[in-house]
Amino acid sequence: MPKFKGSFTTIRLDIPQYIAELDEVMITVLEEGARGWVEAAVGRVPIWSGMARASLREISRIANSEIVISPLQAKSRIPQGEHLGDASLIARFPVYKLVITTRVPHFVIQDNESGISRSAPWKAFDAGDAALREVLARFDVPPPLIRARTVRKV
Repeated sequence: MPKFKGSFTTIRLDIPQYIAELDEVMITVLEEGARGWVEAAVGRVPIWSGMARASLREISRIANSEIVISPLQAKSRIPQGEHLGDASLIARFPVYKLVITTRVPHFVIQDNESGISRSAPWKAFDAGDAALREVLARFDVPPPLIRARTVRKV
């Protein structure tokens, strides 16, 4: 009968450390994705009163970027727009997401279909989503650090 030779090994994973590192990496990736989203989307939103663009201010803060808003054709409604937009970055295992919303009625309508504006549909959210997906496609989830430990040689 042949004799078996080898060693039994186990692995050790520091799961809490890995989750903490993954959360940090995902914050960085989502912030980079937010910057891409802002760069791709904001320029598609025309400025009249500034209301529609102002609703994207929170995502620009998350992206650490700046949105230029200077009303061209109407009285400024920037404060109203700021109250009608929101964005959040959630990066806590196991949920990682970037949420961007606007409740500016003419933005919601004209982003997807023709409306009052000759430039509609703006497709700002579609352009932003495409830019975000490009960033995410370049990202690889880091592997956990595996520490092997020999248990017993035979």
